[in-house]
Amino acid sequence: MTSKKICVAILLLINFAFIGCTSKSAKPKNTLVIAISSIPTTLDPRFALDSEGMKIGSLIFQSLVKIGPDMNIEGDAAETWTLKPKQQNGKKLYDLDFSLKPNLYFHDGQKVTCSDILFSIQEYQADVSPFKSAFSNIIQKQCLANTLTLTFDTYSEKVLNSDLPVIKILPKAKAEFNPEFKNNLMGSGPFKIVTLKETEILLTTNPHYSDLPKIPFLQFKVIKDDFTRFLKMYKGDLDLAISSLPKNKIKSLEKADHLKIIRNPGLSMAYLLLNLKNPELANLANRKMLFSGIDRNEIIKYKLEGLAQPATSLLPPANPYFWPNFLSNKFLNQNSSDKLLAQDSAVLRQQVLNSSISQKILSLKTSNTREAVENAKLIAAQLRKLGFRINHESYEWGTYYQDIKQGEYDLATMTWVGAYDPDIYRIALASREVPPDGRNRGYYSNPEFDHLTTLGMNELDLHRRKEIYYQVQRIAYEDLAVIPLWYEDTITVLDKRIKNYVPSLNGDYSGVIKASLESN
Repeated sequence: MTSKKICVAILLLINFAFIGCTSKSAKPKNTLVIAISSIPTTLDPRFALDSEGMKIGSLIFQSLVKIGPDMNIEGDAAETWTLKPKQQNGKKLYDLDFSLKPNLYFHDGQKVTCSDILFSIQEYQADVSPFKSAFSNIIQKQCLANTLTLTFDTYSEKVLNSDLPVIKILPKAKAEFNPEFKNNLMGSGPFKIVTLKETEILLTTNPHYSDLPKIPFLQFKVIKDDFTRFLKMYKGDLDLAISSLPKNKIKSLEKADHLKIIRNPGLSMAYLLLNLKNPELANLANRKMLFSGIDRNEIIKYKLEGLAQPATSLLPPANPYFWPNFLSNKFLNQNSSDKLLAQDSAVLRQQVLNSSISQKILSLKTSNTREAVENAKLIAAQLRKLGFRINHESYEWGTYYQDIKQGEYDLATMTWVGAYDPDIYRIALASREVPPDGRNRGYYSNPEFDHLTTLGMNELDLHRRKEIYYQVQRIAYEDLAVIPLWYEDTITVLDKRIKNYVPSLNGDYSGVIKASLESN
């Protein structure tokens, strides 16, 4: 037997040893072990922009209001709230009154005060805040006893739907003028940090939280390799994984007696980010050729195991603002990229070869997770077949994210996670939201689009607001401000020792707050 065959045989034996044995490894009885693929860039909520940072941060810090597991607005630090339009100096303003919960305490036992809340809002309005544009319409804030009043010069549903859930309550005495706060984070949420390492984050319950969680410890384990994550889940080393396991391994996990699989329609939208500072990509004709050259159905069927649907909007179909024309047969027949590719691939290839873009090498950057790399390789192969010159580059998350923020890419695979309010279009694509102040990292610019997103942001009438955002979605799609790829289903894999766990529709970790662990 050759050395190559021996190596292959050994690898197969190792895999069979893992897969064939379903005996569960010993886990701490009082600790829920959660798989994540990368360490968050930061857990400081003032600067946390990546998905894991925001999701884990929501367990450590409270907001005034939050989006609940069923996608409805819930009180967090606030018990109730009331909107009161008013006239002042001939101008219409809006007071939003919040009645605060009486027993709010930080992790060290100090009571949350009005001073803390006003300081926290101020931090998100600061020039250095990546979120500052969302709070420029707060022109006055005051807090007395247990009542907070925010005065807005413009107001729309997005204030409660997407803006205020971002603001996390910080302890002023410990966070103000303290650069070390990021290393000693403290909030008033249900969990507090025990250890924060490159390989794991350990949280324990906040003893001062009003409704103490039943699970004493949460351990977020960083496992960068997709296959290793799958093996550890199968063996029983992990308790919970939310949309972080390889799609092609879900069927194998369904066979494990100790696991439960929950599938929900996803709110996450995968897309191809385009750097429109590149003159070739600023050309709409070239963007259309790129869009037409990606067969999303092939990727969904063979790489995503059918656990996704082709995307059109940053908003998923379940969102009440989703443009219904996207689902019409006429629209799909005329605009579906895979249909265009199937009908006109020879013509499309000739168009690419006749264009200047075929002479340029385009970098396609991704994170180095197995699934991201495999999906990007297939996208690159599809585009190369049509004459595009694609150089695929993958990096660990920190390097990759830094390149995206600095515009050092041509194409990049990205995901918007849990988009709820349609103001996401302004945040992601308005021209005034370009870095370093905002998150329009593709540098898209369209005056009509900007005008409409401003109108939508300030519109109170639900019907008119929907009509505005229907136009916004149409323009972004026709302009290919980004190339929409697919909506991924939310796949929750959990150990059956977890009881009373209800997955959140937005894919966050809020389900662990009410869950419990079966005693062994």
